[in-house]
Amino acid sequence: MRRLGLLADRRLAALLAAEVVSTTGSQMIWLALPWFVLVTTGSPARTGFVAAAEVAGAALFGLPGGSLLARLGARPELLGEEEHVGGRANALLLPSAHGGRDPCSPPSRRRRP
Repeated sequence: MRRLGLLADRRLAALLAAEVVSTTGSQMIWLALPWFVLVTTGSPARTGFVAAAEVAGAALFGLPGGSLLARLGARPELLGEEEHVGGRANALLLPSAHGGRDPCSPPSRRRRP
């Protein structure tokens, strides 16, 4: 008896691989954004604020997102969500990667001499 009978179907194997990659990326974002804030600002308070904002966003938009998913269908909703998450991560990380101002710090005020 073959144990890998279900995984012999290439479509199912591709679906499972895509699910693993997507879930891993989503879970890494939950850890990476607060950690990025802690490393760049050194402020545990700002780190906690970012983590709380992530949880609040998931709580606020989780139920309405589920009803929208039921109405529109899974594919358009999931593609839009992945683009949104990628855009949000890039908006936070790209300015810092190119030597720009830290997006989590308040605007600097120059003192006049």
